Amino acid sequence: MVETVLGMTGLQIKLFTALGQILVAVVVGFIAYRQWRTARSKLQYDLFDRRLKVYEAIQSVVLRSVPSDWRANVELEMSASLAELRWLFGKPVYDFVWKEIYLPLVDLSEAKATIAEPGSLSQPGVREARDAATARARALRKQLSDAMKLLEEKMSMFLTLTH
Repeated sequence: MVETVLGMTGLQIKLFTALGQILVAVVVGFIAYRQWRTARSKLQYDLFDRRLKVYEAIQSVVLRSVPSDWRANVELEMSASLAELRWLFGKPVYDFVWKEIYLPLVDLSEAKATIAEPGSLSQPGVREARDAATARARALRKQLSDAMKLLEEKMSMFLTLTH
């Protein structure tokens, strides 16, 4: 055996060189893994953020529609949220929002328009139409309130940020 630098043989130098390369590869692999985890967490946060914005928009439209004037176009505001809702939450949540929230909002606007129609209460049918529209609006407000509670439950599994 021939000794070389620091009293090590050629075989020992090759061994330490190989171990150094393996150590560098492990460190690079760990850094790549951490970058992948960071990118995945960022993706989860971005998806959560988009879902939360859609949920808050729906909630805002419903809350504003109840006391708003009949001329407020809440259906148009809701349709913007519906476009994203389908892709962020899936078809079951979209169908629920369409049937239980959007359609009652349209009905509520129509009931408010009937209540606000000009005409004397002494005219035949006007009082009955307004009374029916008032009762319908009251029932729709209750239905929307209940639907919002159910929507919160349906969306809760989508609106969690896990690490």
